[in-house]
Amino acid sequence: MKIQIDEKAFTQFLKECKKNSVDARPILEKGLNEIGARLLRRVKQKTPVGQSQEGKIARRDKSGKLMTYSKGVNKGKIKTRIGIIHQGGNLRRSWYATNTIRKNGASRVLVYNSSRYGMYVEYGHRQTPGRFVPVLGKRLKARWVKGRFMLTKSIQEVDALALSIMKRHIKKAVSAWK
Repeated sequence: MKIQIDEKAFTQFLKECKKNSVDARPILEKGLNEIGARLLRRVKQKTPVGQSQEGKIARRDKSGKLMTYSKGVNKGKIKTRIGIIHQGGNLRRSWYATNTIRKNGASRVLVYNSSRYGMYVEYGHRQTPGRFVPVLGKRLKARWVKGRFMLTKSIQEVDALALSIMKRHIKKAVSAWK
C-alpha cells in the first residue's frame, strides 16, 4: 500500500516545518502508526475463528486429579459436566503491527501474521480429496480451498482512508503552530 500525496501541498508543509523549526518525521510517523493500527483492527475483524462446541468436560479436584463417583450406579466413573469447548482464535491472536520503520528514506508500518498457516488461510491452499481427517470426522472433497483474503481486503479499505488520515495529522500539526 502506497499513499499518494499532492507534492505541492507536501512541499509547502515541509517549508512550514523548516520555518517553524519543527521536525516533520514525528508527525508523519503518528499518521503512519494510526494507519497501521486501523489496518490491524480491520484484519483481525475479518480473520475467521474456529467454532465453539458444546461437549462433556471431565471434572477435576483442586489437586488436578480426575473426580470419580464413589457411590451409586456410576461408582468409579469419571464425573463430567456439559460445557463449551472453545477451539480456534490462534490465527486472530497472531496478527501484529510494527511501529513506523524508517529505511532508505522511506517510512513503513508492517502488519503481519506470525502463525505458520496464516498465508494458507489468506490465499487458499491445495488438499488431497478423499483423505480422512480425524479432527473433522470426515473426508476432504475439494482439491482447492479458497482463500479468505483478510489482509488484501483490509488493505484496500484502509488505502481509501489513508490520505485523509495523513491530511488530518498534518492539519493538526500546522494549526498547532499558528
